[in-house]
Amino acid sequence: MSQFELVYERKGKWIRFYGPKADPQEIAEVCKKCKQESLKGKPSSIAMNCWKIVIEFEEKKRKMVEEWIKDAIKKYPKLTGEFSNDNVLILYFQSGWNSMWKFREYMVNEWCRRGLLPVKGRYFIPYRRGGSYYDSKFGSWRYWGKNYYSDKVDYSLVNEVKAECPYDGALLEWSNTKLICPLCGLVIPLGVIYEVLENGVAEYEVKSGPRSGKIYRVALMDKRLIVEEVNPCSERG
Repeated sequence: MSQFELVYERKGKWIRFYGPKADPQEIAEVCKKCKQESLKGKPSSIAMNCWKIVIEFEEKKRKMVEEWIKDAIKKYPKLTGEFSNDNVLILYFQSGWNSMWKFREYMVNEWCRRGLLPVKGRYFIPYRRGGSYYDSKFGSWRYWGKNYYSDKVDYSLVNEVKAECPYDGALLEWSNTKLICPLCGLVIPLGVIYEVLENGVAEYEVKSGPRSGKIYRVALMDKRLIVEEVNPCSERG
């Protein structure tokens, strides 16, 4: 087998792929253990350390996606994921948030450069913690740290953080489970703030309203949330 040859495995409508330094058996064992431990009433520590990038792609660009994967494993030989007959790509990162975030930054650059973004007019590359099948048991993944592992992060800081609107400079105010700009209505959901407290930075896409499709990056600096609108491909030329 070539140093950069992918290993493929078909499962129903999904085609699983493994980079040359990924061990399929080891990955399967980790997933199995995660599901077993998560039967105990909370996401396992494995789930907390597992991240996924999940994105659709256009059928006409399928070969471009496959070529990008082949190139990506040269830089990230442990890369593992799967893509479906209906054009959904899932990438797996079992070694924590940092590895996912670093790869996602690389992926955004590459997808912009290769013309794989936007997808149906959208520039956001979604990511999440654990498997989506856990959400029905444990709630939204952005709340898992606060609800099940609050001893790991000082989530009480959520009551102290301040944020200014990047458009008009107004101080954002609390309204139920979100921070909102009183002048323009910009919203930062509470779950995103929990994510920032844990990892230092987060991105989210507005799904509805006049800012639908806009992407925001939120970072933490001395109890201040720094909020900026992100325009991935325009910023990368």
